[in-house]
Amino acid sequence: MEKIVTFFFLVFIAQNSFAKSPELDLLYANNHQSGPLKKKMDYIDYVDSGYDFLNRKVYLISNTVDAIFTQRGINEEKNKSYFRVWYEMSKSESGEFLARPDFRLRLYLKETRKILKFTFDNTSRGQETQSQLSQVQAAVNTKSEDKDLSASLGVDLKKTERLRFSTSGGVRLRFPPNLFLRSIGSFNDQWGSIDVSLQNSFFYYSLDGFGNTTNLNFLYRFTDRFKLIFETFGTWLEPRDYNAGSGVQLFYSFSDKVTIAQQIGVNANKLESKFALKDYFVSSTFRRLLYKDWFFIEITPSIVWAREFSWNPKGNIYLRLEAFFGGNK
Repeated sequence: MEKIVTFFFLVFIAQNSFAKSPELDLLYANNHQSGPLKKKMDYIDYVDSGYDFLNRKVYLISNTVDAIFTQRGINEEKNKSYFRVWYEMSKSESGEFLARPDFRLRLYLKETRKILKFTFDNTSRGQETQSQLSQVQAAVNTKSEDKDLSASLGVDLKKTERLRFSTSGGVRLRFPPNLFLRSIGSFNDQWGSIDVSLQNSFFYYSLDGFGNTTNLNFLYRFTDRFKLIFETFGTWLEPRDYNAGSGVQLFYSFSDKVTIAQQIGVNANKLESKFALKDYFVSSTFRRLLYKDWFFIEITPSIVWAREFSWNPKGNIYLRLEAFFGGNK
């Protein structure tokens, strides 16, 4: 009997001394909001309503444009359209510091999205035509003055389980305007546990001439979360500009919110001189979902041994904050 009384006494003390704060109770919080808590909840509501607004607007813009072409009513159902906006910062040992916003908007027309899409973004020609193996390297080495707003309209000519052929045309919005045309063919297949991807892109820029980029990638799955990727590319630009690269990437997904990728690779190029090694590098990219399903942080430290620095190692840290709206989540 004494043990039972003691047990109930301890339970009573625990409930009254260590109970959950009432401000963590949503029902209580809605009716008894403190000043700081009210501001925090109002901010979360503001961010969420902004996210819903942008999502809805991206879809509505896509469907409104489609309605012009198809004479159909506007459909507010979700499609693959998306809007990405990010802020990137980079710091290298050579003292260069990069900090700038960027964005990409892609609209798939609802009824005709299998063949028609509109893209509006801000890139450099080197990023569009792939001048380096790592896209982080390409972003870090791209100057703000080399970037232009770009708008294009694309059409899927043929799409099967393995093959895809598409073409697009657009303009880089500068003075004078730089018009461009692209034709892309890709082949995807699975050889046992290895996924194979081959893509060739042929393009023409009115101010720069013709060019071609070829990518060959192999992906091996150890598990659903652990993957090995071998990637290689080659790019030719008029008149005699060649870039190529090859590398290996280990990709691991800790959860639906956290991923990490370890990469080693080399880049080579040829201008007027003979084809020569340009640089080799190691990098590690950490990507984490910070808020719900649309706000991310990405951190990439890297070391590069480049010919222009006499092969001395140079460190770099790249930080990216990204919001991704849409995309059929």
